[in-house]
Amino acid sequence: MPSVSCTRYLLIAVLFLAASSNAFGRGSEPKWIRVNSAHFSVLTDAGEKKGREASLRLEQMRDIFSQLFLKTKLQLSEPLDVIALQSDEEYIKVSPMHKGQPISAPGFFLHGDDRNYIVLDLAAEDSWRAVSHDFARLFLSFNYPPTQEWFDEGFAQYFSSLRLGDNQAQVGGDPAQNLPWNHALPLPLAADTSLPKTFTELLARPWLPLPDLFAMRPGPTGYPPMFYAQSWIVMHYLLNQNKLSEAGAYFGLVQIRKVPIDQAIQQAFGMSGVQLEQAVKDYFHSFLASAAAQPNSNAGTPSGPNLTKFPAPLGPMDVGGSVVDIMISQAQSLVAEMMVRVPERREQGEKDLAAVIADPKGDNVIAHRAMAWARMERKEFDETTEELQRARELDGRDTWTHYYLALVKFRAG
Repeated sequence: MPSVSCTRYLLIAVLFLAASSNAFGRGSEPKWIRVNSAHFSVLTDAGEKKGREASLRLEQMRDIFSQLFLKTKLQLSEPLDVIALQSDEEYIKVSPMHKGQPISAPGFFLHGDDRNYIVLDLAAEDSWRAVSHDFARLFLSFNYPPTQEWFDEGFAQYFSSLRLGDNQAQVGGDPAQNLPWNHALPLPLAADTSLPKTFTELLARPWLPLPDLFAMRPGPTGYPPMFYAQSWIVMHYLLNQNKLSEAGAYFGLVQIRKVPIDQAIQQAFGMSGVQLEQAVKDYFHSFLASAAAQPNSNAGTPSGPNLTKFPAPLGPMDVGGSVVDIMISQAQSLVAEMMVRVPERREQGEKDLAAVIADPKGDNVIAHRAMAWARMERKEFDETTEELQRARELDGRDTWTHYYLALVKFRAG
């Protein structure tokens, strides 16, 4: 019979091995946190450092937008959720598809009627830049009066050239060169492939008459490539020549008073459409000369008066906030709640939600309300109501549950 001492040591060894096994199991699971700053909340499994960096870049973009439009306060009427994933493998599983393959951009923006999403692949450098175009369009839609498409798209192209660091920022480079994964710019290259793509487009093709550009609407295949390139350089000119107030006057004439475009250009800018077009062309050629004067510079980012460099408006010490641990089942539900909004990922998202709901320890309000949203989209209103009732039993204070309960009654009616 073993002695009491031997039995005691054996029991200690067993308990130690069990604890080690549990600790290893916990460590193998991803740890999810939520990094909260003044205006953004970032759900991530990439750790606090990368989560704070993603939060900082979003805050910097927001601040630069407000500076460009001289806004002291910005509005967003819909929630914006941010999910930042630590690996390419995770990101590929949730990203939209393009021609049967996951998109090449390391980030995407997802628009919804109830909320919007930004999803980032933090394994890629500066993945936030992949959503800068949509970021600009989102903030324009809520903070600037409706305009003609050339203005919104031109500004979004301009803003997408943004480069940010902890201490310095710059904007104004070639958008097609700076965002090589952008499929929205089918810009064919001319003979001189050393030039950035948008520069090449503006050199290779005849320019659209400015009144035609301002009046252009999308055709069956969208806008022609020249529309994007020319909208970008016109917006570049307006911003760097401090002519946004004239642009505002132009839109007031065209959209409120219904003045013809040619006449509105003359009244707002003090020159005819032909003269304004020539002014933009002269500005473009000065931009091009600035790039050509620096053959060793990074293509698309010439220095000089046309590329705005400035101290970063916010640094790491300026963006505070809290870091909160998130249970893995809740994090999985939040990611799946986004996935069901991506058509190619909806089926997998529902499977992930069903797995969470099936686990009594992991079951949570987020999973049920997300499943309810998916069923509401299929017009399965009775099943939607059942999911929402279960969600309310789990957490009667969840505001999204109450919102969807009202929405499903409206849609069913």
